Amino acid sequence: MKNRKGELYMSEQLRISGKDLGAVAMPEFCPRCFWIKRNVPSGLPFQIFPGIFSSIDSYLQRSLELTHPCS
Repeated sequence: MKNRKGELYMSEQLRISGKDLGAVAMPEFCPRCFWIKRNVPSGLPFQIFPGIFSSIDSYLQRSLELTHPCS
């Protein structure tokens, strides 16, 4: 931003965690996704993987191990 004299100044301090800084350095870094992640309070809803699916997957794997004829 510029003040009345045309001088540049910072209006607010930027804080970034080490995790976010590392994300910026990754090859698959997406500026748009990064902005959304930092500015939307709930984050990216389509990236949430409910725990119930992990539980179902674990249950199915255990069931198949018990019933599989080669085990």
